[in-house]
Amino acid sequence: MILRTPGFKDYDRIMDLLIDMANASDVFCYYNPSYKDKYIRNMITEFCRNGVFIVAEDGGEIQGLIAGMIQPQIWLPHVNLLVETAFYITPEYRDTSLGARLFKAYTKAGEQLIEQGHIDNFCITQNPAFTDFDYSKHGFDMMETTFMWSKA
Repeated sequence: MILRTPGFKDYDRIMDLLIDMANASDVFCYYNPSYKDKYIRNMITEFCRNGVFIVAEDGGEIQGLIAGMIQPQIWLPHVNLLVETAFYITPEYRDTSLGARLFKAYTKAGEQLIEQGHIDNFCITQNPAFTDFDYSKHGFDMMETTFMWSKA
């Protein structure tokens, strides 16, 4: 298994995985997204340039990804945060070490960005595929829980 930053040749597969991630969501309005090709390619490039984007490749195919963008804290614009925005593992790799390896690589990248002075802190969202994963054992504190309204 190889963890790496994606290149242009990976963008089509990444878009497929992002669609799978949206379709696995509990939020109906995310289902079956159709991405504007130029927009999504620009976003992937921006994540690679101004954040963290790591893919996990096994057998010559990307089976998972994690991505985070550096953003100013809304009320304190001088404080930069790395905010994870995508963490997806294909179903056939969910019971392997792939998710933990991506998590560890994201954490290492966040620590390096702090050491380099690019960010002040970083965060990650609890991945639905890892509900039993204890983030606190890896230095993370739960800060908030997000609820989304849904029409019943």
